[in-house]
Amino acid sequence: MAPHARDPFIAYLLVHATMLRGHPAVAGAAALLAEHVNALGLLVDVVRDLPEDDERLLMLVTLAVRHGQFAPGPATDHALTQFAGASRAVCDTFLTTLVQVARDDALGRARAHGVLPPKRPC
Repeated sequence: MAPHARDPFIAYLLVHATMLRGHPAVAGAAALLAEHVNALGLLVDVVRDLPEDDERLLMLVTLAVRHGQFAPGPATDHALTQFAGASRAVCDTFLTTLVQVARDDALGRARAHGVLPPKRPC
């Protein structure tokens, strides 16, 4: 069976949720940590339910999967570490936004490596 486009992203989310579950929470942060872990779990469920040809999944694979691993850029990683969505609708909206953030990360990486010209000041 061929791997699905969503597999590297789901694996990344599950690893991070597992690491956070085992992380000792700082006093007062336990509720926020639990909220974040639950949000990552819900996001996994939403991503699993998406069709394999979902444009957002395909874009995330193109922009952030390297050698079979989801490797987010700094802004994408930051967005994921801050995510605390509590509904499928919020997860769906977040996924759309995450693709835009991943695109910006990829453009920044391309500029930093000289593949694209530097951004002109406005």
